[in-house]
Amino acid sequence: LFRKNIPNPANKTSKQHNFKQWNTYSNVTCTIQFFIMFAMPDNLQYHLYVELDFAEVPNDDYQPEIVKEVEESLCKLNIEYKSKRESQRLQPVKVTFLAEGTSEAYKRDCIENGQREAQFKIVHLQYEKDCSFDFDQQSL
Repeated sequence: LFRKNIPNPANKTSKQHNFKQWNTYSNVTCTIQFFIMFAMPDNLQYHLYVELDFAEVPNDDYQPEIVKEVEESLCKLNIEYKSKRESQRLQPVKVTFLAEGTSEAYKRDCIENGQREAQFKIVHLQYEKDCSFDFDQQSL
């Protein structure tokens, strides 16, 4: 899917993988409201933006654990991703947590820029250059 030797991390080997919840090693459960991941070929990296249930936003103690879990999950789900991470041809995934309401702001932005609301679908994995919405302004 992505050029410049960046594997598609969403290439799932199991239909049972659920992106709606994380159970961290400390048994902290986080409900995912929204996520989107961008390929950054020039950086040889993916950037994952995640909006969690606002009541469950992890404090700084849990954020590194969630980042580690995301990385491990991607390696388990995609052997090409794992191989490129092990050989350091691909940088670790960057994870940014988003403020409450980001998903709705993103949808409004897409509609204002010509997307038909009735046909609106989130493309969860895309090139960073193909998205005009500034998710970094919505980060926690």
